[in-house]
Amino acid sequence: MCEPVTLTLALAGMGVSAAGKAMQAKAQREAGKYQQKVAENNAIVAGMQATQRIAQAREQKRKLGLQTAAVRGKGRLAFASGNVRLGVGSALDWEMDVDAAKALDYDSIDYNAALDVWGLQNQAQNFRAEGELARHRGSMGARATLVSGTGNLLTQGALTAKKFNKV
Repeated sequence: MCEPVTLTLALAGMGVSAAGKAMQAKAQREAGKYQQKVAENNAIVAGMQATQRIAQAREQKRKLGLQTAAVRGKGRLAFASGNVRLGVGSALDWEMDVDAAKALDYDSIDYNAALDVWGLQNQAQNFRAEGELARHRGSMGARATLVSGTGNLLTQGALTAKKFNKV
């Protein structure tokens, strides 16, 4: 047989190796969960940005409405001071042009905001998918570590048993 100290050290080494693999597997699993939480937080932020973008578009339209009203008021004042009858002829054409420009600007604001919101919502979905993938990778990495660690321990155990049974 062999010395008890040598056998004890060999077994202790295998135990420490097993503990190390278990800790590594746990760390991989926890890292995946953490990355998932980070990605979920990023998705929440992207959702908040989308909501903010809608509010920003509303504010742009409000300001445009005020600017259009100011332009309309100044134009009417100018027409009236020139003794031009309001609501007919050139004055009416001008007001219709102002309304058409306002409608076009409103549509542009809505369209641009919708594109931005769509992009932010897609970004949020991508963050969630990345988070799920990170969690899955962490779990799979942990399993792979445990399987390879078990294989290594079995090999070490077999070699140790072979060595100590050779006396």
